[in-house]
Amino acid sequence: ELHRIGNKNKLLSVLETKGAYESGYNSWRAYGQSKLALVLCTNELTRRETREGKKVFANSLHPGAVKTNVAGKGLSGNRVTLFVRDMLSCLESYLLKTPEEGAQTSLYCAISKELNGVGGKYFKDCKAKKPSSQALDIEFGEKLYD
Repeated sequence: ELHRIGNKNKLLSVLETKGAYESGYNSWRAYGQSKLALVLCTNELTRRETREGKKVFANSLHPGAVKTNVAGKGLSGNRVTLFVRDMLSCLESYLLKTPEEGAQTSLYCAISKELNGVGGKYFKDCKAKKPSSQALDIEFGEKLYD
């Protein structure tokens, strides 16, 4: 649930400076910022569409920690984290979801009849969960969406 490490003030700063970071780019922090932005914009999309009377509903989700090569790409340049990941790689198959398992929440949100007409929610493990307080900031979501 990396949207929880996102920070709306830093996200706004990045947007206002057209993507320039103040100092020290960190791929995990940037990823968290992007996830926070996605949750905020998904919620705002649902608010705007329902306000206009349209039946468009969007939800955001966390698929879980899935065993893919994506994380390795984001770790490049961080020797300590890469070392720890290499040391723990033998445990990955026990701790991480398979891609098929990781896809379940996406599939649930896309095709579940239970979610017909449901939008602006955050899901994890095929269940609605409360996102971070920053992800619930309606005023900031409007500003970000615009």
